[in-house]
Amino acid sequence: MIIPSEWLHFVWGDEPPVFEDAAEAEAVLGAIMARYNEIIHGLQDEEGILEPLFLTDETCEVIADLWAEEFLEAVGLRSTALGRRTDKFDLEVDEDRLDELLAEVPDMIAPCVVAIDRFWKTRRSRGRVPKIGRNAPCPCGSGRKYKLCCGRN
Repeated sequence: MIIPSEWLHFVWGDEPPVFEDAAEAEAVLGAIMARYNEIIHGLQDEEGILEPLFLTDETCEVIADLWAEEFLEAVGLRSTALGRRTDKFDLEVDEDRLDELLAEVPDMIAPCVVAIDRFWKTRRSRGRVPKIGRNAPCPCGSGRKYKLCCGRN
């Protein structure tokens, strides 16, 4: 979880926004936070439904590399939590293969983001033992309540 105050400056760019009034500020921030919540819910959805918003050029060609650059910046906000630097990726790809990959990128981004999210959620939850209720059957298989068996310790 990254709080909005840590990432909103990326949305604004070099200059913070100037709003005409509180209503305009509320409308803009409301739209941004609504999109944020859409993304969170998309990642929590069992099917991992996520629809990234891409810019397009004058020929309606998707400009996915800008999205990818911003994604790497966002990941960099928590690079220490990932245990490695994320600011440099070197790929050696010939020009023909690069063109093929770039054409596929818009369709690959959403599934990749969902997979990354699930990977880190699984990794964070590893090693956590679910809490056993006092009145639940003891996991040792004795048939007694946990509080009367292994839970006494």
